[in-house]
Amino acid sequence: MPRLSLPEWANVAEIVASVVIIVSLAYVGWEINHNTRALQYESHQNILALLNEQQLALTTDANLHRVFMKAEKTPFELTDEEWSLFAQFLYPRIGVWEYLYVARREDAVTDTVWNAYEPYFLSIICQPGYRRWWDEFGNSNAPEFIEYVEAEVLPACVS
Repeated sequence: MPRLSLPEWANVAEIVASVVIIVSLAYVGWEINHNTRALQYESHQNILALLNEQQLALTTDANLHRVFMKAEKTPFELTDEEWSLFAQFLYPRIGVWEYLYVARREDAVTDTVWNAYEPYFLSIICQPGYRRWWDEFGNSNAPEFIEYVEAEVLPACVS
């Protein structure tokens, strides 16, 4: 078997290094994809946890439940204290919707997740309590979310 010269060994080393680099880049790409999916699942779990926590509060706190039920339908009949309780309760709930909207636009949330939650938010935003909340506090959201809600969602509400 003939011996390779130094320049030939250098060529072999370049080929091997190129293959290693390609394999390394493929692995890094796989890792990034895997980590992105893991973060998406974690975000979804956090959303579920927040909404479940709120539902638990509604089922275990009789006063909160009473205020919440009254606020959804007749928000202008609430005392200032009751309205404040309802408004503070809605901040994270509307925040979930805002997060989902912005994250979907940036491809950080899948269409499947968006389509699972969007009907819920569309069904509640037209209720009087949520509309009052939006009129008073909606401007604290991301500009693109405000534009979406005011241009596409609210006009579809039937008075």
